[in-house]
Amino acid sequence: MIRTLAGSNTFLLQRELQKISSDFVAAYGDFELERIDAENIKLSELQARLQSLPFFGEKKCLIVDRPHQIDGFSEVLSQITSDISDNVDIVLVEPSLDKRTRYYKDLKKLTQFTEFSDLDEPALVQWLVNQAKTLGATLSLADARYLVARVGANQYGLFNELEKLAAYSSTITRQSIDLLSDPTPQTSIFDLLDKAFSGDAKRALALYDDQRSQKVEPQIILAMLARQLHTVALIKTAPVILSDNDIAKDNKLHPFAVKKAKESSRHISTPQLMAKITELRDIDRQQKTKNISLDDALRYFLLHLSIV
Repeated sequence: MIRTLAGSNTFLLQRELQKISSDFVAAYGDFELERIDAENIKLSELQARLQSLPFFGEKKCLIVDRPHQIDGFSEVLSQITSDISDNVDIVLVEPSLDKRTRYYKDLKKLTQFTEFSDLDEPALVQWLVNQAKTLGATLSLADARYLVARVGANQYGLFNELEKLAAYSSTITRQSIDLLSDPTPQTSIFDLLDKAFSGDAKRALALYDDQRSQKVEPQIILAMLARQLHTVALIKTAPVILSDNDIAKDNKLHPFAVKKAKESSRHISTPQLMAKITELRDIDRQQKTKNISLDDALRYFLLHLSIV
């Protein structure tokens, strides 16, 4: 059997890969489980390994990481799938694929294909609630949504926070989330821009100072501001027929980032936004070529942003 694990959600993809590996080892032992890195193998050697039978056990499993990087692999995929013995399981791991290619279509047609996409906010919130149950804890939808807003949409980070919270108490509340977790810089920048766009200069500057108190350097804040303004610009200029998920896929963004940027985009016009992007670019140029206080420049930028 040949399986393909694809998609940008590396957390769910790796969880599935771990399950496949664990199930195989439980049934047949680990001697015939092999992981192959595409960067370190030629096509002829890979074909030989895929077509060879297990030495001692009744089955073997080969996990091939990013096989599309092997010259010629996509051209011989059809031949490979037809030549594989029933005693050999193959897992092709392809986190980033271009859906327009023939290779992508062949994988869907010729292999057992599973694609793991990034979860949007409602799906992420429900996933957290379900994961809390598996850890023996309870988490409400509202508090799960608060946890996502506080620490971001990265599932690795969310799962780590969830394990910590569940170990602390079987009932996860907003109070325990505040006690045990720190807001990530990226989510704080979401909030910072949202407050600035809506005219709340005091809160925007307080969020900036909070980042600085956590030792986040002004250069990092500038880079995150630039990234978020760019995302807002993508939202403002995207065709109205595109959904948030479409925009996320087209621009390789997380749906959560698109949702947050969309909320902020309502408070600023496109011409104002473009002017602010230019202003931030000028600040970046000046801090590289002149002796300026980047802290002061960014505080002035946020203050001015709040009164557009």
